[in-house]
Amino acid sequence: MTGCREIQRYSFFKHFKFATINGLTMPPVLTKAHAALDSAVDKLYRKTAFPDDAARVAFLFELYGKKMESLTSRAKKQGRG
Repeated sequence: MTGCREIQRYSFFKHFKFATINGLTMPPVLTKAHAALDSAVDKLYRKTAFPDDAARVAFLFELYGKKMESLTSRAKKQGRG
């Protein structure tokens, strides 16, 4: 995992030279894009916004898990898995 984090950090600094040393600060345009995407996901799946990023990500991973489980069981029934 450490190698992967280092690659991500290098990529981030390569494209955004004004990032902080810990890699947590994004350029304002990217922050705005993330906020717009979060809002779109909130509106797509709920009547009210998710309370935080962790809740949104947990919900999306749960949906992903259910979809993958469905696809896997369907493939097994058809003799592909």
